Amino acid sequence: MTASFASSPAPRRQARRRRPAAPARALHPDLKIELLVRGSLCALVLLASCWSAFSLLGTLRQRHERLAELQAELTLTRNRVSHLRKDFTRVFSPTQSGEIVLEQSHWVEPQQRRVVWEGTAVNATARPGTPQ
Repeated sequence: MTASFASSPAPRRQARRRRPAAPARALHPDLKIELLVRGSLCALVLLASCWSAFSLLGTLRQRHERLAELQAELTLTRNRVSHLRKDFTRVFSPTQSGEIVLEQSHWVEPQQRRVVWEGTAVNATARPGTPQ
């Protein structure tokens, strides 16, 4: 039985006949107008979206510039607050009260000597801008 399969011819497939191509039909005039209107509207929407995107890019650039300015100002303010906080703790520290009194009142302790610089009489009487 196996011998009969090997010797039998392969079945032929029937070739499909192609239909002749239909001639190209001209578009209906209403369809042409509809396609033109739709294409115009799509182009208009595309133009409006591009314009909006470019204006948003300009706004985004301005916001980034303003953000950079605010960050710089914030850094300066943080540094100032840090300095003031240190000064506040120094001024209100009980251990620093003597030094603060000396700074603000120019008070001199009784056992401390004062140093007074004496200038020559020529230097003391000279006016600015005149030769000595």
